[in-house]
Amino acid sequence: MIIRHPKKLITKILLYMLLPTLLVLTSFNGILSLFYGNFSMNSAITNAAGETQQVSSRFQEIYTYTLKRFITLTVSDDFRNKVKLFLQTNSTYTECNNLLQDNITNYTHINNLISSVTISRRLSAWETIVYYPYALRLKHDGIEMIRNYPSVSDITFLPSCESPYNGINESIPILIPMRYHESDDLLLIPQNEAAADFTFCLFFDTESVHNFLRLYCSDDSEGILYITDQTGQILSLPSSSIEYERVSREDLQNTVSMLISDNGTYAQSADYHIFCAPIIEDKLFLINAVPESVFMQSYTYMRSIFLTIGITSVVLVTILSVMISFLITKPLKKLMISLHSIETNNYPGKIAISSNDEIEQLNDSIHSMYCTIQKQIAQIHQEETEKYDTQMQLLSEHMNPHFLYNTLEFINMEIFCGHHDNASNMISNLGNYLRTGLAYGENLLTLSQELDHALSYINIMNYRFSHTIQVTVQIPDNLLNRPIVKCILQPLVENSLKHGFEVNTTANYPFSPFITITAQFSGSHLEISVIDNGIGIDIETAEQVTKKKYVPSDTRGHVGLNNVYRRLVSYYKDVDITFSSIPFFENKVTIILPAGPFTDFSERSFYEP
Repeated sequence: MIIRHPKKLITKILLYMLLPTLLVLTSFNGILSLFYGNFSMNSAITNAAGETQQVSSRFQEIYTYTLKRFITLTVSDDFRNKVKLFLQTNSTYTECNNLLQDNITNYTHINNLISSVTISRRLSAWETIVYYPYALRLKHDGIEMIRNYPSVSDITFLPSCESPYNGINESIPILIPMRYHESDDLLLIPQNEAAADFTFCLFFDTESVHNFLRLYCSDDSEGILYITDQTGQILSLPSSSIEYERVSREDLQNTVSMLISDNGTYAQSADYHIFCAPIIEDKLFLINAVPESVFMQSYTYMRSIFLTIGITSVVLVTILSVMISFLITKPLKKLMISLHSIETNNYPGKIAISSNDEIEQLNDSIHSMYCTIQKQIAQIHQEETEKYDTQMQLLSEHMNPHFLYNTLEFINMEIFCGHHDNASNMISNLGNYLRTGLAYGENLLTLSQELDHALSYINIMNYRFSHTIQVTVQIPDNLLNRPIVKCILQPLVENSLKHGFEVNTTANYPFSPFITITAQFSGSHLEISVIDNGIGIDIETAEQVTKKKYVPSDTRGHVGLNNVYRRLVSYYKDVDITFSSIPFFENKVTIILPAGPFTDFSERSFYEP
């Protein structure tokens, strides 16, 4: 015997105890998210903005120092005299490069960010002279790389790129054009890029710049730090780095450009917080792209602690709920045994439950209810049997009075006209028709009797309509003696004649009516079909008519199909009626019944109501 435990009650007890706990935890989590989350976020944004400004100031200091040292070295008499020498004499390249070595070395030692310095003279679009330190070796295409740097009219930062020297990582070229004014004996930055006599190129080591920026930014506010120009172009990140790939996204680039153009300091774009601080007004800007996750670290840490406390609370409440639920449901298990025995019709009588509470009262009520129900079941069974027999009798004995009146009237006319043989045959067929239809109150007939009933109806109609109706029967012999609910075929044949050939009207049908009655097994079902070559079936209306609860508005037009369907469902339960129609060729009504009752010789057991 399977004992079903009161799982639903246990579940309810668990829910009643867990839901308030979860509600409290959810409320606290919401408060934490609303207040602490906002506070933490605002504080993190403020700190990051301040630190971005601080890093910008530090880089501005190193840049200012570099620029001052560069000016000091450039305006010196020594360098100015050497410039006049290599600009005004016909000295060879080697002589000039040897002459500038000390000066190039001095520029290289301005600060640790500078990896190298070159001085280039563009003699033409195809020829550029490059003076570089002997301590470094140019790559095979190093001069070509320097020649491809653009001509500028002001101090210009170029994006990080491959260094022209062997053994040096990517560098940020800083181009400084110079022109010597002989009349004033001065070196100046020209206003016109074409007026430059030569160009300094200070190579800032990209990795050193990146480390310098990170050095002055705390971990809590550090994102992806990089330098851009006034257009938002990334200068200080290698194009092959993962960081460059992240910040070069179109949405982030658009946000950075907007901040620079609007002189803004903060904006949020997707999953990044963007901070902007100027290094050189209108020229260089420091960008700090901080991921959302960095700002949420402290909040996430607090939330993890809170969730740990919450989960521990839920586990404790669950354990307590289970203990309480078992104390409550223990007497219910005995009651469930009693209910299960009632369900399986093995009720031994009232079981002993001494809980002294509502469950014991429920046990008494169940026993009393069981006794009452048994009495009522017996009474209801008797009433339903009588009601069922009466209903089936009424459905099966339904007869169209107009058919009977018309047939009797036609017999009378035949007698009056002296056609005694026709009248006698019609009376014989009418007798067979009525005998089968009434069937002395029986609900079942053999399929052979059903077929005779339908053929008697067709014979009567043939006498009335000049024997134009042709009938074909295709039913295996082994099915003819099988019992079936009576009055099934005749309503289908009547529908074919009445609606398919309009025999009750004055219409002149162009072809001879042809009706085929078939029965065959199809898998686990028996299919009984009535096929005609009439004008066709309105399938939508026919399907509505066969619905079990269909109430026809025109009883004369639809009661046949509905009557057949209801009686078949009452007996066989799993019943279907299908329709197909090709007008004037093949219109088929098929009854689909379970095949079991027709393949088992003990048919009677299958038809008990």
